[in-house]
Amino acid sequence: MSKNDNSLGQAQAGREDPDYEFVAASGFYLYGWDHEWVHKDSGEPVQSVDHLVSEIDHLFGYGHFAKPGKLILLMHDEMFQDGFDGKTQLTKLITALKLRHYAFGIIQSYDD
Repeated sequence: MSKNDNSLGQAQAGREDPDYEFVAASGFYLYGWDHEWVHKDSGEPVQSVDHLVSEIDHLFGYGHFAKPGKLILLMHDEMFQDGFDGKTQLTKLITALKLRHYAFGIIQSYDD
């Protein structure tokens, strides 16, 4: 993530600049995300797995990422509660992405 992140509004970016500098000076790295599996306030996912996979396919077709060919997908833990069948939904997402030959990696390999 860059302090020049285009997704931040000017006012928000101005408030967050000191935080970026502090984190960087402390030896930590910040990673933003390219896409989000959106959820309601309750945590319930908004997009179905099929819709999310379609969005990811579209994003890779367009290819506009912070790192070419790599996508960081933001998913909040409250989406995976038992009430939303979270384990099944996450398993279905992983399976669908693997069937499309997407690969998963660890954050340390993101910059490679």
